Amino acid sequence: MLEILKNVVEASKNKIQKNKDAKDMVNKARLLNDEFDLAKLEKVQWDAKFDREETIYMGDRKFGNIYSESAADDARTAVRVSQAFIEAQIDLSIPDAVFKPVSQDDESAVKELQSEVDYCLRSNDLDEMNSLSEREVKKYGMVAYKVLWDNNYIGAGYRGRPQVICIHPKNILWASGTTDRNKCRCWYHVENETYAECIKRYGDASKSLPRLGEIADIDYDKVGSVEETNVNGTNDVNVNPDLVSRNSNHPLAKYVIVEKWYLDDDDECCMTTFSGDCVLLEVPKFYHRRKYENEEYVKDENGNEVLEEKEIVEEDYKFQTREEMLSAGTEVTYYRPRGTKSIPIIIQNNIPRSKAIPGISDIERTYDYEQSMKKVLYKHEERMLKGNTKILYNKMQEEEASGMLDNDDLNIIPVVDVNNFKVVDFKADDRMTLEFYEFLLNQLQFQTGVTASFQGMPQGEAKSGKAIQSLVNQTAEKISLKVSEKNMTYKRIYRLMCNFILCFSDGDRPYRLDNTLQPEYGTFNKLDMVKRDQSGNVMWIDWDVEVSAEQGFPKTKTAMMEMILELAGGGYFEPTPVNLLLWQTLVKLGFPNAESILQSIQNELKNQAMIQQQQMQQQQMQQQQAEQQTQQQAMEQQALEQQKMQEQQVDKQLDRQLKQQRLQQGQDKESEKQQQLMAVIQQLPPDIREAFLNMTPEQQVEALGGM
Repeated sequence: MLEILKNVVEASKNKIQKNKDAKDMVNKARLLNDEFDLAKLEKVQWDAKFDREETIYMGDRKFGNIYSESAADDARTAVRVSQAFIEAQIDLSIPDAVFKPVSQDDESAVKELQSEVDYCLRSNDLDEMNSLSEREVKKYGMVAYKVLWDNNYIGAGYRGRPQVICIHPKNILWASGTTDRNKCRCWYHVENETYAECIKRYGDASKSLPRLGEIADIDYDKVGSVEETNVNGTNDVNVNPDLVSRNSNHPLAKYVIVEKWYLDDDDECCMTTFSGDCVLLEVPKFYHRRKYENEEYVKDENGNEVLEEKEIVEEDYKFQTREEMLSAGTEVTYYRPRGTKSIPIIIQNNIPRSKAIPGISDIERTYDYEQSMKKVLYKHEERMLKGNTKILYNKMQEEEASGMLDNDDLNIIPVVDVNNFKVVDFKADDRMTLEFYEFLLNQLQFQTGVTASFQGMPQGEAKSGKAIQSLVNQTAEKISLKVSEKNMTYKRIYRLMCNFILCFSDGDRPYRLDNTLQPEYGTFNKLDMVKRDQSGNVMWIDWDVEVSAEQGFPKTKTAMMEMILELAGGGYFEPTPVNLLLWQTLVKLGFPNAESILQSIQNELKNQAMIQQQQMQQQQMQQQQAEQQTQQQAMEQQALEQQKMQEQQVDKQLDRQLKQQRLQQGQDKESEKQQQLMAVIQQLPPDIREAFLNMTPEQQVEALGGM
């Protein structure tokens, strides 16, 4: 019995708590709706403007009164001047991302991040989105983008990727009183979604929609007036089967779903989704990682999701971009952006407007001229179709005349001084009307900068090719002023994509880039974007985001082919130092595909340098061989001369020796003769010997008989 009572008490507590939570949710939803209603009230005038601009773009047939007493007229021919001028300015180019690290040591890591963003960007339906946004920003003066994380995408070994979508200006709202898009702290994204879509996305919270949700508003699904632009002038009856009863839980029943993106007191991005008095989803601290177990988020005792501050590296991780390693157990603080630029809503203006979020549209600039052109064309058509002839009849015979003249196309004027009927031709010079029409068209071209040459239309007078090209270039320069807005928008988009990748990606993410000479393959891991400071603390790398699609550069394939042929004809692809300097400058300026061309020229110059170096080495070797041969010949000649000198010295020495021998032999003979002479003298008698010794040498020789 006691157990039963406990269960009853517990059930009562749960019911009371559930009712309290439901009441709190309704109160919270009402506060959200109060703020949203203020934003809607301020947006009404802008939505009406967007509707009118769409109608004019599609060819509005109504124009202002020609005469004060007449009603608004319908033109037979819809003048779509705004549409023609807008279509002439469509830029199909998409600015390329260029990431630059703050520190030189981080260049490789930042390049890997840029490659990952490029791959994710090309994986989106970017061309279709760009084509749509180019028209919307010029029609309405603004267009909105939203970056989100598609966690349903499953790749090879990884999950999730950033996604970019384009939002119609009628479906984006801002906090009441906000006049600066860069300082706005609260945005609303509104869409009509079916009950089945809400159940799939928001789960059980969507089951309260039939009772508390706001039924879909057709204004969020359409823009402009179909009746005013319909070709046959009839009113189409639009029957939408999705707009069923408020209390219906039919899968196709539609409800207004509002996403509120705002900054909290810590300047961190938050998101709340609601419909009427039903709060579907709350995500405070949007960029924080949630702690989860068994594929469910962990909540604290108050029912709030537990946030994780740091990631613990499970195993040793070697950086792909540098020779370092994160050891297992290292704590890495999760990446968390802050400030107004962390809100994933971006506004692109056509021409910025002071003290307002929406910019100035091209239709605003051309509205008065287009209205005048409608009136001029209308009066010209009236004159051409009904003619310039007037029929005068006697007013005294009005009954008789009215029975005879019943043609609606005739202009009948009653007078008192004519007999029965009289036909008068009031034909005017139509050239004045057409000249005025041309004048208005020229004023439109001056206002927008879109000349006839830029549109490919024939010129009124003969002009040289250079003159026409000059007009086209001047037009491109005027239009390029709007490109700066597009570049700033894509810088924000690329930064937000980085935020989502660094916040929500895990593990290795392969990528492929096809915009170079050969496909480039690689792998990105967000851990490569961290490093240690001088104190050994782990920190995130800092980098700047820029774009390379500068104003005036061609981006379409046709324009690029013409530019390539022109550069090739001028010899600017030749691998010369001057062309190398030129393409290095073009890379800094952001010329399309300049990096690949620069790389090709650098490779060719390297090959030429290698060939020249090899030729120089061969010349040096040949020169060395020639010098060696010369030295060898000189050494051989020197050796021959030395040998000859040695032989001469030997000959001289032999001669000296022979002379010495001869001299010695002569001396020996002389000595022998002297000895023989002394022996003979000794044998002489003393007196003869004394007489002989007293003789002179000549006498002695003569006495000896020439001995």
